[in-house]
Amino acid sequence: MKYTNLIAVILICLLAPVLFIQSGAISPKKEASLETFNLLVCGRDSASGLDDAIMLVSLDEANENVTFFQIPRDTYVNLGDNGYKKINGASKKLGGYKELCDEISRSMNVEINGYVAFDSEFVKKAIDAIGGVDINVPVDMDYDDPAQDLSIHLKKGMQTLDGKAAVGFVRYRSGYLRADIGRMDAQKIFISALAKSFAQKATGMKLLSLASLSLRYIKTDIPINRLLSAYNTLKDSPPEKMSFVTVPGEEVRSEKSGAWFYILSKSGCEELLGKINGGAKFDEKHIYSDKSRSEFEAVYNKEIKAHVYTADKIDGEGIEIIPK
Repeated sequence: MKYTNLIAVILICLLAPVLFIQSGAISPKKEASLETFNLLVCGRDSASGLDDAIMLVSLDEANENVTFFQIPRDTYVNLGDNGYKKINGASKKLGGYKELCDEISRSMNVEINGYVAFDSEFVKKAIDAIGGVDINVPVDMDYDDPAQDLSIHLKKGMQTLDGKAAVGFVRYRSGYLRADIGRMDAQKIFISALAKSFAQKATGMKLLSLASLSLRYIKTDIPINRLLSAYNTLKDSPPEKMSFVTVPGEEVRSEKSGAWFYILSKSGCEELLGKINGGAKFDEKHIYSDKSRSEFEAVYNKEIKAHVYTADKIDGEGIEIIPK
């Protein structure tokens, strides 16, 4: 089974039951063109209620490409008050994922056609349901935080992770030199590994089990006919057309609070997202930085290039993640 075919199969198998059952999920709405379909995927930490994983997934149906644009959870965003200003709390502050889609659409000038949201408990149970994920752990991982129900103890090397260990893998960041950026790269490795494990293991009754889990843990507003269209277009796409990229920026420590934020590069994001928004301007309201903070503005106005990885490259060469 090919990688982009896998993504389409996951969408159909996991989301179709939800789409049929959720009230209003298959009501008419404005659809994307036949060439692009953009959705926001959010994975929420069950303990904190914050979004640990935020990705804009773009399906270029005309060219059979799929791209995961990862947005670091510590990304600075000013939503109009003096409260919490990291994007992992934005869905709570705005009132939900529909509102988060609308805000990101406006600020990044990208049409988002729907969202998929789940929490870490779903990841844990789904991976157990398929029999684990085979993954090459890039570094030794040791971290304990009882408050977050985290106990991560993994050795470097190839192994099969169960659901609990897999959640620890995607949440771990304390031992990476670039903390959240290291975690972003580890999540690239994880998604690529999950693709292979899913293709090899998720058959028959396991698919039914995954569909049942989706009813409990996944929320979405994507119409079923739109998913079917994506599936029909992408089912034969090769792994070299499945790409992963972290939106460009750098980590900055606030001189006011001492907290660490990820500040987006305006020019870098415009160049990267121009591939799916026709070159529209990025962040016209300047919500991804603060003009009163020179340390933020220095990165915001810095030209930072994005690094794009393809699934076949990750599978063959991996990603180097530098430990502390």
